Amino acid sequence: MKYTSLILLLACMLVLLGVRVALSETVTYVFLIWNVFLAFVPYYLSNFFVQALPKISFKTTLLFIAWLLFLPNSFYVITDFVHLKERVVIPIWYDAMLLFTATFTSLLLGLSSLINVEMYLQKIVTKQMSYIIIIGCLFLSGFGVYLGRFLRFNSWDVLQQPSVLVIEIYDRCVNPLQHLRTWSVAIVFTFFTACCWLIFKNFKHRSQPTVK
Repeated sequence: MKYTSLILLLACMLVLLGVRVALSETVTYVFLIWNVFLAFVPYYLSNFFVQALPKISFKTTLLFIAWLLFLPNSFYVITDFVHLKERVVIPIWYDAMLLFTATFTSLLLGLSSLINVEMYLQKIVTKQMSYIIIIGCLFLSGFGVYLGRFLRFNSWDVLQQPSVLVIEIYDRCVNPLQHLRTWSVAIVFTFFTACCWLIFKNFKHRSQPTVK
């Protein structure tokens, strides 16, 4: 994803948000700025893998873990549509456009970061194994979206309250039938993001010039 495209998307979102704040005199949806920023973090981290040497090192391992911890933020914004409802002054179609712009930006950031990491993985493992790892990352990301939306955990809670996080995860792993919503969200997000990833890969491949 080129920075010019990112800047245009961010500018579009900020203009829509600025107009909304001015007309409604409220800060509703201003949180989208923070959410999109968090979605930018995994993309920023993934850029280090583009030029990384084809080997596993302590640095690349730490970067991969950090990238994986923040990856759910790229897809979490999709769930912000739960805030969409009729409000005074601002029509619902305008808010839908604002939310879509933020979601589209975050989704592209997440998919771009996946491509960067996938390119690195294919330097150190087979293509088939890289696909398995990516799908595994998407599943963990879907699980992370559940933790964020329904249990209100953040990526940095791994450091701030690890014991609470471990207990919640352990309970859902040991008693899966008692937490069907957890696994439903994780599976649906895995399916959706995997489809988006494959489509994005296809478009990206088609847009590359053919070498003769």
